[in-house]
Amino acid sequence: MPWKMVSEGRFERPLGETEKLLWLIGASAFAFGKDEWHLFTTARLHLGCEALLGDEAVAALRKAWKSLRFEHPSIAVITDGATLTYDVPDVSSLEQWADKTFIVDRDTEEAEDVIASIGPCEQAQLHVLPHTRQIVLHTAHWRSDGRGLPQLLDRLLHFMTHPQLSSLRWGEETSRLTICLEDAANMIDQVSPADQARVKEMAGQLLKGSPALTISCIGDTDTQPGSPRRCLLSLTALQTAALISTCRARNLTVTAAVHAAIATTNIAHATLSSKGLDYRSSIRRDLRARLKEPHNSPASAAALFNTATIFSLPADGTWTDFAKHLTDEYRGSYDDEQFRLHRVYYRQLVADITHAATESSGTARAADVDISSIGLVENLLRREYGEGPGLVQVEDMAVSVNTCSRQAAVFVFTFRDCLNLYMTYNEAFYAREYMKRFLTEIKERLVAELGIGD
Repeated sequence: MPWKMVSEGRFERPLGETEKLLWLIGASAFAFGKDEWHLFTTARLHLGCEALLGDEAVAALRKAWKSLRFEHPSIAVITDGATLTYDVPDVSSLEQWADKTFIVDRDTEEAEDVIASIGPCEQAQLHVLPHTRQIVLHTAHWRSDGRGLPQLLDRLLHFMTHPQLSSLRWGEETSRLTICLEDAANMIDQVSPADQARVKEMAGQLLKGSPALTISCIGDTDTQPGSPRRCLLSLTALQTAALISTCRARNLTVTAAVHAAIATTNIAHATLSSKGLDYRSSIRRDLRARLKEPHNSPASAAALFNTATIFSLPADGTWTDFAKHLTDEYRGSYDDEQFRLHRVYYRQLVADITHAATESSGTARAADVDISSIGLVENLLRREYGEGPGLVQVEDMAVSVNTCSRQAAVFVFTFRDCLNLYMTYNEAFYAREYMKRFLTEIKERLVAELGIGD
């Protein structure tokens, strides 16, 4: 449904089906003071010869944050889990919003410490760490996705180097409030009884699932989540170039090659009780390309326009088998039948999870390592902004989610010519050294299978 003005300066619409599902997943960790799959992106900035982000740079970022809200007002939307609400700000409420959501962490040394401490947040937030020149942009996952958030960061840095706050006319921004995926794609709302029965069966199979491979965890079924953590392993520029070249020569996608390495590493780490079972995984699909303007552009960066396809790989498969199969999967698309039934299918998932809350609890899901591929970051975020004395360079960046479950994930992205494998996990279930070793084994499999050299 479209946004409606319900009172002077206040606009509302219901959550869409995909947004509702992601809100429910996030809410499964509220009891632990966390938001499951809370999404973030980080960047380390370089400003000329400055060793840190001084007061002038921090002030420029705060102004840019307000400009970002004007261009993407959905970063300031709040929800109660059913309805989205946006209030047009006046001068006073705009400053109150900035005071609440623009946070300068002068005593924090690393973005990792900020990310680990993040709990449920009503609105998107921007943390600035002056001493390490880092910024952390984060939000609940129902608001955006892994490709949308770097695009928001791109616009933030654009506004930092091209300030325009004086020209903003608040109230006009409501025309840019994003709509839900289902409405943007004009997905059908009603289906035949046969389709409804099929959707109900599909949802039941996904939530109940069949026995699948698991990897060893710390603790037992009563262990509560700890802090979300991350570790990073990057290939060199030479290794990345060799990987890309070899994949092209073998007619494989880079993401499929990495996914195959993650799958075979999971299989190698399978518990004794799950050896021989299938490895269950997913492919995230950005649906923006199937939408019309402006929904297929960065104008909808503050929107959740992706989905996931779940599938299984046999435990006796080889890396080559998986890489070829996954290349076909990644080059394929969300087929027309899935697209047609998407709204009704997600509505069924929401209904089933709502009536069986334990199915979606943070500690009930799979114990394995999955994947989320962002691709080439420079398609979303530039390396530098402005020019001359005002030049701002992005030295490094990352994108990931927080997790309170036993399911870890590797976020795969290339930036500044280097492929990055960014593991997210929960410290209550996995030791840091184990996750670092897991990443090392993924890299070793890539190097060995593609013959690209260590």
